[in-house]
Amino acid sequence: GRSVLLYNSETRARNPLSAVEFENTTGLTLEGGPVTVIDGDTYAGEAMIETIKPAQVQLIPYSVELAVLVDDRTDSRTDRVHRTRVTRGVLWTYSMEQRRTVYTIANKSGRERVLYLEHRKNDGWDLVDTAKPHETTSNFYRFRIELAATGTSEFAVVERREIANTFGLINVSSEVVADYRSAKYIDDRVRDSLEKVIALKDRVAQIDAELAG
Repeated sequence: GRSVLLYNSETRARNPLSAVEFENTTGLTLEGGPVTVIDGDTYAGEAMIETIKPAQVQLIPYSVELAVLVDDRTDSRTDRVHRTRVTRGVLWTYSMEQRRTVYTIANKSGRERVLYLEHRKNDGWDLVDTAKPHETTSNFYRFRIELAATGTSEFAVVERREIANTFGLINVSSEVVADYRSAKYIDDRVRDSLEKVIALKDRVAQIDAELAG
């Protein structure tokens, strides 16, 4: 067993939990149940463990570590449209949304620590420009961070996803086409095709007016 810290903002916002990184080296399956943690000659806390198979590693949290503080902030931005397509009368525009979460970790314990930071894994989002996770569970990325004995450090998690917006071409106008061309959402070929659609719409409106008159 190794003494580590485990931080998950959904479990506790400001402090990590003290935990034992427990590896089953007995060759036998250890049944789950309550355990008491002793640090040196001092009672450190109690915990519940799940069944641990041979060679399996499990993190067992047992108390709150008040000498380590964690804050996080998240910023997001949406980049400009990078591709478009037209299908069945609908214009699709695609852009990338990026989200950056910075964790600020202050260690006031006076000793070097290993911190496992859990960051929620959301469907549709991919990690970019981020250190490789130590491991990935079904719901979280788990990053391993080594903390100096004192001081503050930062760890950034950057995620990105593609988002799509649609525009029905039945509502298209010359002004919209001009805006889309100016923003480089469409090329000259698509612009010319849409201008033909607009001309046909105007002709239909004219015929309807004449019939109504």
